[in-house]
Amino acid sequence: MYKNSQEEYSDFQLELRYICKEIADYFTSNSSIYMGDNYGGLDYVFEGLDMDYYSTSLMEKFGESKSSLDELIDSSVTNKWILDGYYFDYFIDLTN
Repeated sequence: MYKNSQEEYSDFQLELRYICKEIADYFTSNSSIYMGDNYGGLDYVFEGLDMDYYSTSLMEKFGESKSSLDELIDSSVTNKWILDGYYFDYFIDLTN
């Protein structure tokens, strides 16, 4: 499915998640949202809206989030790399 081995892919994904967690920690957030550009994420940033407002808006516009980052990525692979949905990552499995 991926160009690299699953292990290399998993290592890369884990590294990106640690980077996202570090950015979230900087903004005193306990989560990140992964989504495609078509979901208009930057619109909310520039309007100064918070994560609670944004998560409610995503749910209203696009329905339930994916249950895992892998599910989000897998759905985009079959959809010509257009992200179909979004995923909230609460970093439960990561440590500082």
